[in-house]
Amino acid sequence: MDSERDILDEDDDPTIGLKSAKARASRESGGWIPWTDQDLAAYRDRWPLGTEARLMIDILAHTMLRVGGASRFGPPHLMKIIKQMAFQIAAEKRQGRTVASVPIHPDFAVSLRAARAAGVIGEQVFVGGPERSSNTDQ
Repeated sequence: MDSERDILDEDDDPTIGLKSAKARASRESGGWIPWTDQDLAAYRDRWPLGTEARLMIDILAHTMLRVGGASRFGPPHLMKIIKQMAFQIAAEKRQGRTVASVPIHPDFAVSLRAARAAGVIGEQVFVGGPERSSNTDQ
């Protein structure tokens, strides 16, 4: 969000009082706590552009994929749509499969270029996994 006025106050959070289906993730159980902008900035300071750790957080931040989907995300998902780089991903839920094409944010493009230059991008998946290749000729 571009301005502070677009951010909900904690008191305006519509999820307060809701219990998660997964107890470990619920606010009441003391489970997972969402990252703040400061947490994300500290992570990015620690892991500079061109590192696998930085690429993964940028994938998560710019695609909104779940961890499982992000781990399968790779170069085959990239495409060019009328002079604009985009990624295409199939979201699978209980009700079926939905395919979405999303333009790549300029900051994400910078991260992808840095990772490619550093040789951390695989052929099938961007980070981790046996499908990742150390080939930098992509």
